[in-house]
Amino acid sequence: MTIKTLAFSSLAVVAMATSSAATHAGWQDHYTSADSTPCCAASRDCFVVRARLVAQDGEQTTAEVEGHFVILPAKSVHLSEDLSDWACVIRPERGIRQDNMRCLFVATGS
Repeated sequence: MTIKTLAFSSLAVVAMATSSAATHAGWQDHYTSADSTPCCAASRDCFVVRARLVAQDGEQTTAEVEGHFVILPAKSVHLSEDLSDWACVIRPERGIRQDNMRCLFVATGS
């Protein structure tokens, strides 16, 4: 009984870890940034974040993403198709930075 429970727990952890990063053939693949670059360019460059919109005008959107304020072209900010906020970055190892953001997906109510 313990071995089955442990195996199930391991599968649940793996499922949770893989669900927090966007994979290709996901809904994010159908979106582009303001410069027409696909939002998700490589596996694991889009991931779940805490985000909120601060200000918007016709050309720019200011957002707070994981405590960092970023200004993105309005065409790089999209409505999330699930209940999570997502950030797509150019180089994942650099994290959330103004010069590293490709797209932001914001869930309704963020």
